[in-house]
Amino acid sequence: MAAANTKVEEVFNDFVLKIGGQLVASLLTGNNPPPNADYYFRDSGIIGELKCLQVDSFSANYAIKVQRIFDNWIQRRLLVVYGRVQVSLSQLNPICQKEWMDLIGNSLQKRFLEHANRQIKETKKTLQADTAKGILFVSSDGNSSLQPYDLMFFLDRTLKKKKKDGSLLYSNIDGIVYFSWTMPGYHASIPQPILFWFGVPRDPNDIKTREFMDRLESLWFEFLCTLTGQRIPRLVQKGIKLQDIKIS
Repeated sequence: MAAANTKVEEVFNDFVLKIGGQLVASLLTGNNPPPNADYYFRDSGIIGELKCLQVDSFSANYAIKVQRIFDNWIQRRLLVVYGRVQVSLSQLNPICQKEWMDLIGNSLQKRFLEHANRQIKETKKTLQADTAKGILFVSSDGNSSLQPYDLMFFLDRTLKKKKKDGSLLYSNIDGIVYFSWTMPGYHASIPQPILFWFGVPRDPNDIKTREFMDRLESLWFEFLCTLTGQRIPRLVQKGIKLQDIKIS
């Protein structure tokens, strides 16, 4: 039996259908279809897969393990903190970055990148869309273990890795979009909770993927305005950086 959609999936599915995209599941036939991605934007030549970080995305003792490595860094004088502070992955000593990324790496790579890469690859074959670009959409839906920028930092660093033969790791993922819906973000300069959307193509020179993600961002916020009846500002126009947004 298929798992029930999360709140994010329900809303994002509706959004994709309203802007002319398709749910890949509706295009498949047979009782045992191959692993497939979630969305097909036929006119744009884009295949998308949505992954939601939920409460159980990490092990039950994840917080305990994080505290242990933080204490270890302090003992090794790799980290100096006074009182309670929020530590950002990108600001840590490279040694600490590697150790923290090793801690979260297996879970995120297997549950997110590895699955998404395979699903997009199989969907290209099934739909005979070999030249389609693949985008991984990511949203938090109950999990605050990783802050938005730390998650994007990890995903970006991982997608820069290559196999032993020099080919790209997870080569069917051409871009990542991190957006919020059920878990809004908070920014020091904005008094109310905010929603955000940050898209990054794997190749900075990939204009096609960049333009698609930018267009989708505009459509997403138009959709949310209609859904909520409220005007929601596009944070990119305010010059707000992802590292300054926190979720809780």
